[in-house]
Amino acid sequence: MKFDYPAGATPLDPNEVDGLLPMHISLQAELNEWEQANILDAERWLSRRHFQVADVLEMIFIRELHQKMVDKAWRWAGQFRQTNKNIGVAWSEIA
Repeated sequence: MKFDYPAGATPLDPNEVDGLLPMHISLQAELNEWEQANILDAERWLSRRHFQVADVLEMIFIRELHQKMVDKAWRWAGQFRQTNKNIGVAWSEIA
């Protein structure tokens, strides 16, 4: 699998790449397209539901939404990251 990253992008950790579900993906552009389609599916799922503000701030909702957003791309969908990235806080602080 060959991923070309733009300047400043954080490469995927090898353990994260092992979690890639679609076996036909070999380029970053293919992965981006696959993830975008998955996110659109999650948006449709979200648009058919009604939530209270307090509900969307709950950890269970956040993890379910993440699951829906990347479940067709990544085995680790709905789980907290375990590697640091070039933006944000340390992975151990995410939860």
